[in-house]
Formats: sequence, structure tokens, C-alpha cells
Amino acid sequence: MATKSNARLFFYYYGHGLVMGDNENDPTGPRTFIVPIDAPNPATQEQQFYRTALPITQIVEFAKER
Repeated sequence: MATKSNARLFFYYYGHGLVMGDNENDPTGPRTFIVPIDAPNPATQEQQFYRTALPITQIVEFAKER
């Protein structure tokens, strides 16, 4: 399937999100996540949070697939 250079993706999300990290203290910089209602608290269960929350970068990758 050929890609279209002027194609656009419109993604509308109404819910919770979270930015973790920052430019000054985190070598990876800020990371933004879509947070499901049942996601663990990242302050107390960081690894479980990362397994549950959806990074915005993943949505960008989904958009690039087609």
C-alpha cells in the first residue's frame, strides 16, 4: 500500500493524561501518557503504570503504519 504525503490523522481523546519527567532532570525528557482509569499510581507502582498506560509516542507509531 502506498503512503499519501498529505494524509492526516485526527485523534480525539477525552480523559486523563500524565507527563512524567522533564528536560532538566530526566535524560529521556518528558514523556506523555494516556492513563486508563485502572492504571496504578506511578508514584507507588511505577513499573505497573508503564505496563498499563499508553505512551503518546505509540499513537504516533500507529499513525505512521498506514
